[in-house]
Amino acid sequence: MALTKVGKEGITGISNSSNATAITIDSSENVGIGTATPASYDGEADNLVIASSGHTGVTIASTGSDQRTNLYFSDGTSSTAPYIGGFSYNHSDNSLLVRTSGAERMRLDTSGNLMIGTTDSTYNSIGAAAALTSFNNGVRFGANFGASTTGSQYAVVFSNPNGQIGGVNVNGSATSYVTSSDYRLKTAVTYDWDATTRLKQLKPARFKWIVDGDDAVEVDGFLAHEAATVCPESVTGTKDEVEVWKNGEELPDGVSVGDNKLDKDGNTIPVMQAIDQAKLVPLLCKTILELEARITALENA
Repeated sequence: MALTKVGKEGITGISNSSNATAITIDSSENVGIGTATPASYDGEADNLVIASSGHTGVTIASTGSDQRTNLYFSDGTSSTAPYIGGFSYNHSDNSLLVRTSGAERMRLDTSGNLMIGTTDSTYNSIGAAAALTSFNNGVRFGANFGASTTGSQYAVVFSNPNGQIGGVNVNGSATSYVTSSDYRLKTAVTYDWDATTRLKQLKPARFKWIVDGDDAVEVDGFLAHEAATVCPESVTGTKDEVEVWKNGEELPDGVSVGDNKLDKDGNTIPVMQAIDQAKLVPLLCKTILELEARITALENA
């Protein structure tokens, strides 16, 4: 390897055995490996640029089984500043951790369990809450969310610009799936409305799911668009809705915003309706109250 030029503009080339420029250090002390112009890349990340026409990457190696290999983000040299943020791979247990503010915040263990705010993977082995998991040891967990105590607290919170609108609340023995319902959020409250007439318009059905094929079994439920005519708040989506191209998307040639999107076979892509059957409970309760009042009136006649 040969140094080709040193001057006020920096080291403009260090050649390899084939006399091709391998490393460039420009006058701003930007380092380019495989490129002679590291400053031509984004100014927030051009201090070290590794370029190649093929696969490109960086390997940080350690030969010790009990060692860590680290990539740190530092803002100083004292206390936790040298490793205020970063990634570490622990070769002793084959886990990858993410660090912020000088402390571990997230860990991906050797089994693929993702732990946030904890390093204790035993939660996953018992199927309890505390980590996000998928196909853990052959057992299909979707997401496990943990609580550090048995007192009542939220394991999952749903919110928007209006604040918290729902969540999953857990305690020592039970789980509640809740939506906001505080009286201070409501207006025009009335208890005088006809539930029985509306309930009689519902059309409970028995059906089979197409996706289950020949093994499908009959189940009870509703068709979403039918339930929407009686209890619209229980249904999301629109009957026969399909995906369309929207503002901000990269449109194919000849396509305009609002046109239907098509799959690889040229068919429209459906947006399926969904139903929250719990939203029908108030209608059912009010109908029972009305029927009970009618029965009592008949008994007292």
